[in-house]
Amino acid sequence: LAEAAAMIKRAKKAAGKKKGKRKARSVGSFGEGGTAGKKSKKKRKQNPGMEMMGGGSKAASAATRSAKDEPLSEGLKLLSSKNPKRGREFFAWLIHPMPPSEFMKEYFEKKHLLIRRSNRKSTKGTGEEDSKDDDGEGAGEGSYFSGLYSSERIREALDDSKFEIKFSRDIDIVKYIGGKRRTLNPAGDVVATGDFVWKKLKGGCSLRVLRPQEYNREVYRMVSLMDEYWGRVSGANAYLTPPSTQGFAPHYDDVDVYIVQLEGR
Repeated sequence: LAEAAAMIKRAKKAAGKKKGKRKARSVGSFGEGGTAGKKSKKKRKQNPGMEMMGGGSKAASAATRSAKDEPLSEGLKLLSSKNPKRGREFFAWLIHPMPPSEFMKEYFEKKHLLIRRSNRKSTKGTGEEDSKDDDGEGAGEGSYFSGLYSSERIREALDDSKFEIKFSRDIDIVKYIGGKRRTLNPAGDVVATGDFVWKKLKGGCSLRVLRPQEYNREVYRMVSLMDEYWGRVSGANAYLTPPSTQGFAPHYDDVDVYIVQLEGR
Protein backbone atom coordinates (compact mmCIF):
# COMPACT_ATOMS: atom_id res chain seq x y z
CA LEU A 1 0.00 0.00 0.00
CA ALA A 2 2.85 2.35 0.89
CA GLU A 3 4.45 1.72 -2.51
CA ALA A 4 1.13 2.30 -4.31
CA ALA A 5 0.57 5.55 -2.42
CA ALA A 6 4.07 6.69 -3.37
CA MET A 7 3.37 5.95 -7.05
CA ILE A 8 0.11 7.92 -6.94
CA LYS A 9 1.93 10.84 -5.30
CA ARG A 10 4.64 10.83 -7.99
CA ALA A 11 1.99 10.67 -10.76
CA LYS A 12 0.13 13.67 -9.30
CA LYS A 13 3.37 15.59 -9.01
CA ALA A 14 4.29 14.86 -12.63
CA ALA A 15 0.80 15.87 -13.80
CA GLY A 16 1.12 19.13 -11.90
CA LYS A 17 4.40 19.95 -13.60
CA LYS A 18 2.95 19.20 -17.02
CA LYS A 19 -0.09 21.33 -16.30
CA GLY A 20 2.11 24.20 -15.21
CA LYS A 21 3.65 24.40 -18.67
CA ARG A 22 0.37 25.27 -20.33
CA LYS A 23 0.10 28.81 -21.68
CA ALA A 24 -2.00 31.31 -19.81
CA ARG A 25 -5.34 32.10 -21.40
CA SER A 26 -6.30 35.59 -22.41
CA VAL A 27 -9.65 37.23 -23.10
CA GLY A 28 -10.60 36.70 -26.73
CA SER A 29 -13.04 38.46 -29.00
CA PHE A 30 -16.27 39.65 -27.36
CA GLY A 31 -15.60 37.70 -24.16
CA GLU A 32 -14.52 34.45 -25.78
CA GLY A 33 -11.53 32.65 -24.33
CA GLY A 34 -8.38 32.57 -26.41
CA THR A 35 -4.76 31.59 -25.98
CA ALA A 36 -1.99 34.10 -25.67
CA GLY A 37 -0.29 34.69 -28.99
CA LYS A 38 3.19 33.46 -29.78
CA LYS A 39 5.71 36.26 -29.64
CA SER A 40 8.08 36.90 -32.46
CA LYS A 41 11.64 35.73 -31.80
CA LYS A 42 12.86 39.11 -32.96
CA LYS A 43 12.35 41.95 -30.50
CA ARG A 44 9.62 44.23 -31.74
CA LYS A 45 10.25 47.92 -32.02
CA GLN A 46 6.67 49.05 -32.52
CA ASN A 47 3.17 47.71 -32.17
CA PRO A 48 1.47 46.38 -35.29
CA GLY A 49 -1.39 48.32 -36.81
CA MET A 50 -4.09 47.39 -39.28
CA GLU A 51 -5.40 49.82 -41.88
CA MET A 52 -8.37 48.98 -44.07
CA MET A 53 -8.97 50.87 -47.28
CA GLY A 54 -11.87 51.34 -49.63
CA GLY A 55 -12.41 53.47 -52.70
CA GLY A 56 -10.04 54.56 -55.41
CA SER A 57 -6.69 54.53 -53.60
CA LYS A 58 -3.75 52.88 -55.35
CA ALA A 59 -1.07 50.97 -53.46
CA ALA A 60 2.47 52.36 -53.36
CA SER A 61 5.26 50.52 -55.16
CA ALA A 62 6.67 47.56 -53.22
CA ALA A 63 7.80 43.99 -53.65
CA THR A 64 4.85 42.25 -55.27
CA ARG A 65 3.43 38.76 -54.84
CA SER A 66 0.46 37.62 -56.92
CA ALA A 67 -2.15 35.55 -55.14
CA LYS A 68 -4.61 32.93 -56.32
CA ASP A 69 -7.60 33.75 -54.19
CA GLU A 70 -9.04 31.09 -51.91
CA PRO A 71 -12.66 30.61 -50.72
CA LEU A 72 -14.07 33.71 -49.14
CA SER A 73 -15.18 31.92 -45.96
CA GLU A 74 -11.71 30.78 -44.89
CA GLY A 75 -10.74 33.98 -43.09
CA LEU A 76 -14.14 34.37 -41.45
CA LYS A 77 -13.93 30.86 -40.03
CA LEU A 78 -10.65 31.75 -38.34
CA LEU A 79 -12.24 34.78 -36.66
CA SER A 80 -14.42 32.48 -34.55
CA SER A 81 -12.01 29.55 -34.32
CA LYS A 82 -11.21 27.92 -30.97
CA ASN A 83 -7.90 26.56 -32.25
CA PRO A 84 -5.02 27.71 -30.01
CA LYS A 85 -3.04 28.45 -33.19
CA ARG A 86 -5.76 30.59 -34.73
CA GLY A 87 -3.67 33.76 -34.50
CA ARG A 88 -0.87 32.24 -36.58
CA GLU A 89 -3.38 30.74 -39.02
CA PHE A 90 -5.14 34.08 -39.46
CA PHE A 91 -1.89 35.91 -40.16
CA ALA A 92 -0.89 33.23 -42.67
CA TRP A 93 -4.26 33.67 -44.41
CA LEU A 94 -3.88 37.46 -44.35
CA ILE A 95 -0.55 37.42 -46.23
CA HIS A 96 -1.21 34.32 -48.37
CA PRO A 97 0.56 33.14 -50.53
CA MET A 98 3.58 34.52 -48.68
CA PRO A 99 4.63 32.00 -46.00
CA PRO A 100 4.96 33.69 -42.57
CA SER A 101 8.47 32.24 -42.20
CA GLU A 102 9.60 33.88 -45.44
CA PHE A 103 7.88 37.13 -44.49
CA MET A 104 9.69 37.25 -41.14
CA LYS A 105 13.04 36.44 -42.71
CA GLU A 106 12.93 38.60 -45.83
CA TYR A 107 10.45 41.45 -45.20
CA PHE A 108 9.57 42.11 -41.56
CA GLU A 109 11.07 45.48 -40.55
CA LYS A 110 13.22 45.36 -43.70
CA LYS A 111 11.14 46.24 -46.78
CA HIS A 112 7.59 46.56 -48.10
CA LEU A 113 5.55 43.71 -49.49
CA LEU A 114 2.59 44.14 -51.86
CA ILE A 115 0.29 41.17 -52.43
CA ARG A 116 -2.04 41.74 -55.37
CA ARG A 117 -5.55 40.29 -55.37
CA SER A 118 -7.78 40.67 -58.41
CA ASN A 119 -11.22 40.23 -56.87
CA ARG A 120 -12.09 43.31 -54.82
CA LYS A 121 -15.69 44.43 -54.66
CA SER A 122 -16.99 47.83 -55.72
CA THR A 123 -17.59 50.67 -53.31
CA LYS A 124 -21.27 51.45 -53.64
CA GLY A 125 -22.77 54.79 -52.78
CA THR A 126 -19.57 56.83 -53.10
CA GLY A 127 -19.74 57.59 -56.81
CA GLU A 128 -17.59 54.66 -57.97
CA GLU A 129 -18.70 52.35 -60.75
CA ASP A 130 -18.52 48.60 -60.19
CA SER A 131 -14.88 47.59 -60.20
CA LYS A 132 -13.57 44.82 -62.46
CA ASP A 133 -11.17 41.98 -61.88
CA ASP A 134 -8.01 41.75 -63.95
CA ASP A 135 -9.79 39.22 -66.15
CA GLY A 136 -12.71 41.57 -66.76
CA GLU A 137 -15.17 39.83 -64.46
CA GLY A 138 -17.10 41.75 -61.83
CA ALA A 139 -15.67 41.67 -58.32
CA GLY A 140 -19.02 40.95 -56.69
CA GLU A 141 -19.41 39.42 -53.25
CA GLY A 142 -16.84 36.67 -53.68
CA SER A 143 -13.72 38.71 -52.93
CA TYR A 144 -10.95 37.33 -50.72
CA PHE A 145 -11.66 39.68 -47.79
CA SER A 146 -15.46 39.77 -48.08
CA GLY A 147 -17.07 39.77 -44.66
CA LEU A 148 -14.22 41.42 -42.75
CA TYR A 149 -15.52 44.98 -43.13
CA SER A 150 -17.18 47.17 -45.76
CA SER A 151 -18.57 50.59 -46.55
CA GLU A 152 -22.01 49.17 -45.78
CA ARG A 153 -20.90 48.31 -42.23
CA ILE A 154 -19.56 51.84 -41.79
CA ARG A 155 -22.89 53.30 -42.88
CA GLU A 156 -24.80 50.98 -40.55
CA ALA A 157 -22.67 52.04 -37.57
CA LEU A 158 -23.19 55.72 -38.38
CA ASP A 159 -26.95 55.20 -38.55
CA ASP A 160 -27.05 53.23 -35.28
CA SER A 161 -27.80 55.66 -32.44
CA LYS A 162 -26.35 53.40 -29.76
CA PHE A 163 -22.80 54.11 -30.95
CA GLU A 164 -23.00 57.95 -31.01
CA ILE A 165 -20.07 58.22 -33.40
CA LYS A 166 -18.69 61.74 -33.13
CA PHE A 167 -16.51 63.84 -35.39
CA SER A 168 -12.87 64.25 -34.33
CA ARG A 169 -13.18 61.66 -31.56
CA ASP A 170 -14.32 58.73 -33.73
CA ILE A 171 -14.21 59.80 -37.38
CA ASP A 172 -12.63 62.49 -39.54
CA ILE A 173 -13.71 64.06 -42.83
CA VAL A 174 -10.54 65.00 -44.71
CA LYS A 175 -9.42 66.22 -48.12
CA TYR A 176 -6.05 66.81 -49.76
CA ILE A 177 -6.07 70.45 -50.86
CA GLY A 178 -3.12 72.53 -52.05
CA GLY A 179 -0.54 69.98 -50.99
CA LYS A 180 -1.91 69.63 -47.47
CA ARG A 181 -4.44 67.49 -45.67
CA ARG A 182 -7.43 69.51 -44.50
CA THR A 183 -9.71 68.19 -41.76
CA LEU A 184 -13.26 69.32 -42.50
CA ASN A 185 -15.12 68.17 -39.39
CA PRO A 186 -18.03 70.26 -38.10
CA ALA A 187 -17.10 72.44 -35.12
CA GLY A 188 -18.12 71.33 -31.65
CA ASP A 189 -19.24 68.05 -30.10
CA VAL A 190 -21.22 66.72 -33.07
CA VAL A 191 -22.63 63.22 -33.60
CA ALA A 192 -22.11 62.04 -37.17
CA THR A 193 -24.92 60.74 -39.39
CA GLY A 194 -24.73 58.51 -42.42
CA ASP A 195 -26.47 61.04 -44.65
CA PHE A 196 -24.05 63.84 -43.77
CA VAL A 197 -20.93 61.69 -44.17
CA TRP A 198 -22.07 60.16 -47.48
CA LYS A 199 -22.82 63.63 -48.83
CA LYS A 200 -19.22 64.62 -48.05
CA LEU A 201 -17.92 61.46 -49.72
CA LYS A 202 -19.84 62.26 -52.91
CA GLY A 203 -18.27 65.72 -52.75
CA GLY A 204 -14.78 64.23 -52.95
CA CYS A 205 -13.86 64.05 -49.26
CA SER A 206 -12.35 61.01 -47.57
CA LEU A 207 -13.49 59.36 -44.36
CA ARG A 208 -11.24 58.03 -41.61
CA VAL A 209 -12.84 55.74 -39.02
CA LEU A 210 -10.85 55.46 -35.80
CA ARG A 211 -11.07 52.17 -33.88
CA PRO A 212 -13.68 50.45 -36.10
CA GLN A 213 -13.34 47.41 -33.83
CA GLU A 214 -15.57 49.27 -31.38
CA TYR A 215 -18.47 49.10 -33.86
CA ASN A 216 -17.87 45.85 -35.71
CA ARG A 217 -17.50 42.29 -34.39
CA GLU A 218 -15.37 41.01 -37.28
CA VAL A 219 -12.82 43.83 -36.99
CA TYR A 220 -12.74 43.29 -33.22
CA ARG A 221 -11.93 39.62 -33.69
CA MET A 222 -9.36 40.38 -36.38
CA VAL A 223 -7.50 42.79 -34.09
CA SER A 224 -7.74 40.24 -31.28
CA LEU A 225 -6.09 37.58 -33.45
CA MET A 226 -3.29 39.99 -34.37
CA ASP A 227 -2.82 40.60 -30.64
CA GLU A 228 -2.54 36.87 -30.07
CA TYR A 229 -0.09 36.25 -32.89
CA TRP A 230 2.27 39.13 -32.18
CA GLY A 231 1.91 39.15 -28.39
CA ARG A 232 1.44 42.92 -28.54
CA VAL A 233 -1.47 45.36 -28.59
CA SER A 234 -2.72 46.04 -32.12
CA GLY A 235 -5.04 48.71 -33.46
CA ALA A 236 -7.08 49.47 -36.55
CA ASN A 237 -8.27 52.40 -38.65
CA ALA A 238 -10.50 52.30 -41.72
CA TYR A 239 -10.39 54.69 -44.68
CA LEU A 240 -12.97 55.32 -47.38
CA THR A 241 -11.87 57.46 -50.33
CA PRO A 242 -13.92 58.23 -53.48
CA PRO A 243 -12.32 57.46 -56.87
CA SER A 244 -9.85 59.93 -58.38
CA THR A 245 -9.48 61.78 -55.06
CA GLN A 246 -6.97 61.91 -52.23
CA GLY A 247 -7.59 62.45 -48.54
CA PHE A 248 -4.14 62.44 -46.97
CA ALA A 249 -0.78 63.96 -47.80
CA PRO A 250 2.09 61.58 -48.60
CA HIS A 251 3.57 60.43 -45.29
CA TYR A 252 5.15 57.51 -43.47
CA ASP A 253 4.14 55.69 -40.29
CA ASP A 254 6.46 54.90 -37.38
CA VAL A 255 4.69 51.61 -36.67
CA ASP A 256 4.32 48.35 -38.60
CA VAL A 257 1.20 48.61 -40.77
CA TYR A 258 -0.76 45.95 -42.65
CA ILE A 259 -3.06 47.54 -45.23
CA VAL A 260 -6.04 45.51 -46.43
CA GLN A 261 -7.84 46.98 -49.43
CA LEU A 262 -11.43 45.79 -49.13
CA GLU A 263 -13.14 47.68 -51.95
CA GLY A 264 -12.38 49.67 -55.07
CA ARG A 265 -9.60 49.45 -57.63
